[in-house]
Order: sequence, then C-alpha cells, then structure tokens
Amino acid sequence: MTLDERASRSASRGRGNGGRVRVAALIVVALAVVAAGCGGKEAGVPYAGVSSYDAAGAAQDVLAEEREDSESPLYRKEGVVADVKEGHRDDGGEAWVVTIEDFDHHVYETCIFVWGKRIPFKVDYTYDVGPCPPSV
Repeated sequence: MTLDERASRSASRGRGNGGRVRVAALIVVALAVVAAGCGGKEAGVPYAGVSSYDAAGAAQDVLAEEREDSESPLYRKEGVVADVKEGHRDDGGEAWVVTIEDFDHHVYETCIFVWGKRIPFKVDYTYDVGPCPPSV
C-alpha cells in the first residue's frame, strides 16, 4: 500500500465518523427543541404577558400621554420610571406595577399598571393608572 493510498483511506474514515457526529448533533438539537416546546402553556411567557423592560418603556409612553390629560392623576406631572415590580390590577390579573418619580427623586403615589402580550417585533400592552398599592 502506498503513502497516497493510506492517506486516502485515513481521510475516508474521518469523513465516515463526521457523518455520525453530525447525525448525533442533529438528534440532540431536535430533542432540545422538542423539550423546549413541551414546557407547558406558561413556558417562556413573561409575567403579565410582557417583560419588565417592555413594561417600563410602555409606562414612560403612558406618562407622556397622561400628563396631557386634564382628568388624569398624572396631569402635568414630570418624571421618569422609578421602579417596576410584579403586582396585580384591580380585577386580580397580573400586571407590572410601575412607580414614577419626579426629577428630585420624589416618588408619586400614583402608579401605572401595565400588562399585555408580546408578539414578534411588537409589544401589545394595556394599562391602567391608579393609586400605588401599599407593597410598592
């Protein structure tokens, strides 16, 4: 057997093992995808249907609208998001409770409650404005 024949035989053995490794890797990936899909109804669903980050962004937008509404408790209030915590709205459903503070770090007694659902490339949220719960 010549040196070229040995190199060729060696290379073909390597390719044969690589095929088995690829198949095994694909099986592992497929099992991981199936396992992730079997996590139940709540798997991967964020609290109140949106992430705390998205809730904070939505609350900042809500504050911009509400401070222009003369019937809102946030009318003419300037501020930023101070904190975002898990809580509940009046009907008992999950909501992010967002506290707002002014630029002197005084926290308002009015909170913004945010909930919704995340769809690809968009956050669909609903909100309510009301007194902050004692736990906040």
